[in-house]
Amino acid sequence: MAAGVAPPEGSAWAARLADGREVLLGPWGRGTRRGERFLDWRAVAGGVVDAAWDGAHVWAVSPHGLWRWRPGPGEALPITLPAELAGRPLVTVFRDGALVWVRDAAGQGWPLDVRGPRAALAGPPGPLPPIDETLRAPLADGARVDGTRGGADLVLVDADGARRRVAVGAVNALLPLDAWTLVVGTDDAVEVWRFDGERLAPARRLALGSPTVRLFARDDGQLLAVGPEYGFAVLSIRR
Repeated sequence: MAAGVAPPEGSAWAARLADGREVLLGPWGRGTRRGERFLDWRAVAGGVVDAAWDGAHVWAVSPHGLWRWRPGPGEALPITLPAELAGRPLVTVFRDGALVWVRDAAGQGWPLDVRGPRAALAGPPGPLPPIDETLRAPLADGARVDGTRGGADLVLVDADGARRRVAVGAVNALLPLDAWTLVVGTDDAVEVWRFDGERLAPARRLALGSPTVRLFARDDGQLLAVGPEYGFAVLSIRR
C-alpha cells in the first residue's frame, strides 16, 4: 500500500526496530511507520464476510478490503481498491461478466475492473437490492431444505409441505452437492448431511474450529471453504 496512508485502527501488536521504525500487526494486516507516518502497510485476508467463485479464483471481501485467491498453495492476493472506496467497509462480492462487484456497508454497489493486483472503477456506484439471507437447497422427491444465514438449524420440507426441524446448530453456508447430499458450514465445522428420502442425517464432520461463511464445489469433487479466521481452504469429503 502507498506510503503515508494509514491503515484502519486497532493494532494488536507493535515492536520498535533498531533504526527507529515501528512494526505493527493487527486485524487489518501488517505495516511499518516512522513517527506518525506509515511507510507501508499490507492488508491480510482476515475477517472475510463474503466470497464468490468464478471457476478459477475465489474473490473475497472483508471490512478491510478485497482479495483474489487461486485454490492451491500460496496466499490470497490483496487487491488495491480505487480511492473512492477508501474507508468503506465491504460486505458482499459477486462476478458479473468481466467485472467484480462489491457492496459497501451502505448498500452501494461498485463495479470494478480488476487487472493484476489493482482495481479500477468501471462505472458509477449504485444501490443494490437488500441482502437476501435465505438459504434453500432442493432435494430428491420434491423435498427441500430451508434456512437462514446466521440462524440456527435447518428445516426439511417434504413434497406435501410438511416441515421438520433438523438440529444442525448455527448455519452460515449451505451447499447442495446433489439431490441426496448437502454440505453445511457452521460456526466450527463443515458438515456433510445425507437425505434418504425421508430425513436428513449427518454423514461426515470436518472440524475447523472457526466459522465457515461460504462453500463452493469444484469440478474435481473437492470443496472450497472460506472463513473469517482461517481464510481459505480446499477440503475433500470423500471417505
